[in-house]
Amino acid sequence: MQFIRLSFRFSQDAKHSTFINMLVLQQLPSYIKTTQHLINSEHDLTKKYLIELHEEAQLTQNPIVIKEALSLQASYYEQQQDNVELLKTKEQLYFIQLSLNSIYNDANHDLFKDIIQQYMVQDVKRGQAFMEFINEIMNDIPLVYQKECLVQGGTLEILMKNHNKANEYFKQALQMDLKDNNLGICLNNMVVNKLLLFNLEQNQTIDNYQNFIQQCFQEYIQSIIAFEIPSSSEQRPQLKQLYDLIEQTEQKINEKTINTTISTIDIQNEYTFKVIYNLIDLLLLMKQLDKAQAWIKLIFILQSNREKLNKPPLQGFGRCIVQFSTILALQNNVQFSEKVLLDFLESNYPRISHNQLKGLTLYSYLLKDKQRIYEFEEYQKQALNISQQIDDKQYIRDQIIL
Repeated sequence: MQFIRLSFRFSQDAKHSTFINMLVLQQLPSYIKTTQHLINSEHDLTKKYLIELHEEAQLTQNPIVIKEALSLQASYYEQQQDNVELLKTKEQLYFIQLSLNSIYNDANHDLFKDIIQQYMVQDVKRGQAFMEFINEIMNDIPLVYQKECLVQGGTLEILMKNHNKANEYFKQALQMDLKDNNLGICLNNMVVNKLLLFNLEQNQTIDNYQNFIQQCFQEYIQSIIAFEIPSSSEQRPQLKQLYDLIEQTEQKINEKTINTTISTIDIQNEYTFKVIYNLIDLLLLMKQLDKAQAWIKLIFILQSNREKLNKPPLQGFGRCIVQFSTILALQNNVQFSEKVLLDFLESNYPRISHNQLKGLTLYSYLLKDKQRIYEFEEYQKQALNISQQIDDKQYIRDQIIL
């Protein structure tokens, strides 16, 4: 797969006066018309003059002028919510910025992150090709940016289901002294990838399995700590309670103190919630229901606090509801589990999602166990309908941090 490249080379040592370049841009016949129509949200006219402006800018062979024309084009596609064309335009902007900057800098890297994250949602295969280009210039990228490039590259490979290649990216990134968000994202996504690969291979012994699951558990814990305890900041008083919950999760839940501990924990980083949901799933896999339930209680308390402040719900909270209903079912509290699931299925959470699919599937089997066959078949049909509509990568996106 090839990317649109510039038809000229721009000397890295060349410096253009901003004033002169803007003067050249403003003298292009279509520039004023394009900006006016864009400001007035006159979409058809904007599109017409953007095409003309792009052609005029290319004729100048001035990369800064072309960059400004592309920036207008990006603004137009953003207004139109045309994500496909917006991504193509950002690709061109990225390559032109690389040609303009003698050193890979923040502007380059911010655009890289924006592009690669959109690839993960829109076009994973094209994103993989883009990442191959990044690998070609990796040695020219400062170390501080290389770390994030490697983490993003590994995440992209998970979505491509190239699990071994994803592991290589993550291992290489971990050798670079990652900290804070970069470390948290790398650890979380690495564990998700390892679990997916483990499920595919299914050839490990029981001893290996137990060691492997324990290692995954520890890496999820380390990810939470990386997100909640940034290396450059002072520790918040509430972290004592978080450490207490982690310690009890590693050893044994203290039923007398756990509720007090949970009630005062304050989660600051939005990324942490996804790791907690992943940790709960792992604890369910380990059949440690009391520990899973402790983290679920924490999520429910934090959600309740948000509601009191009229804040939007926690991202992914629906996933936690399904996890809670799963625990209830495993504890033979079927009636309560059924009620929780039914409330969830009738709520305003996204109808076409993997969480909805899991909820429908679990609810249908609860009905089957109660010999309510007609209702079981109806909910099975709904589950099948959703499974045919959702992206097969959605299950992975629900677990990884983009």
